[in-house]
Amino acid sequence: MFNVAPLQQALRLKIYQTSRFNNGQTESDGLYLDFNAAHNINVDANDAVKLNGLNVNMAITKPSGELLTVERRTLPTTNESLGLNITNYLTNAYTINATVDVLPGLTAYLDNFTGTMTELVQGTSTAVDFTVDMNNAQSLDALRFELVFQVVTLSNEDLSFGSNLSIYPNPVKGDVLTINMSDINIEKAQIEIYNTLGQQIMSHTYDNISNGVIEIGNLSKLNNGVYIMNISSEDAKTTCRFIKE
Repeated sequence: MFNVAPLQQALRLKIYQTSRFNNGQTESDGLYLDFNAAHNINVDANDAVKLNGLNVNMAITKPSGELLTVERRTLPTTNESLGLNITNYLTNAYTINATVDVLPGLTAYLDNFTGTMTELVQGTSTAVDFTVDMNNAQSLDALRFELVFQVVTLSNEDLSFGSNLSIYPNPVKGDVLTINMSDINIEKAQIEIYNTLGQQIMSHTYDNISNGVIEIGNLSKLNNGVYIMNISSEDAKTTCRFIKE
């Protein structure tokens, strides 16, 4: 049996032409943010400088002017914003797909020049569609998007719920994944499973959990890879990850 391991503190952004995203085709560009107390906010050898390509280009923009495709840094502070630099639009319709593993105590938002604030949900992917007006300088502005981080207060119930829960086997090599919540006094739980593209694979409510154990079957039908599982009760929720082999 394994206790639920914490998810990586990371945020990934990929930008697609919307038509390609809808058809499951590859992204035009992307970037990666890895948050860890061992890193710092300065540009150093742990980061990767952006090299522009022929398609639309997306990068993290630093106050000092550098553009990065990978930044390894400390967790953002309250209301801190990180600028994005997007250039070389080739069409009018784009989709940014954001995947947030976990950011303890923080919620990330994607804010564009229209004033729209979209929550980037932890433990899954969020797709944000936007259009580009080639005749509007604000629409074409390379800095029209930014990431804004706001504080989230986790309840004692959420913290206790996650620490008293275990899943096994992990990796899953057969058909069944077991969730053991025997140390938690609940009778009902909602389970949602997503792939790394943010597509919901399963959603089910389990009632009358008398022994605190849930068995999820038919997992042999899943493709091999990493899956995100959201587990919630009436009072608390947690997110964990499992691997299907």
